[in-house]
Amino acid sequence: MRVIGIDLSGPSNHKDTVLTVFEKHENNLKFIKLKSYIGDYGILKEISEHGQQDEVVVGIDAPLSYEDGGGNRQGDRELRKFIVALGMKPGSIMPPTLNRMVYLTLRGIKLSKGSFVSTKMDLSCKSSTTSL
Repeated sequence: MRVIGIDLSGPSNHKDTVLTVFEKHENNLKFIKLKSYIGDYGILKEISEHGQQDEVVVGIDAPLSYEDGGGNRQGDRELRKFIVALGMKPGSIMPPTLNRMVYLTLRGIKLSKGSFVSTKMDLSCKSSTTSL
């Protein structure tokens, strides 16, 4: 099984999007690859290529849903309460419809559905790869 982790970034720092690939060996994960400065097309291509080799589990660090009318989702409220009890700041959990989170939310939803519109920008994004 392959495990792919994706940390999405917003439009002003798209170069900070990172994708990592691990391979499961018994109860351990072995690092396979790190790609940075990767666009949506590259992410979906990478998932597809690994999916042809093995079962793939994907984790995306971005909101994949939002509350109709905006505001916090139930999970946001529960997580905020939990981290405050640990002494963390409540502002660490932002609603997906907050101005600076909207792009990230929509990008995450689009990727989770495996659909995208090929644009010149998507196809021209550079990506760098580090492999072991």
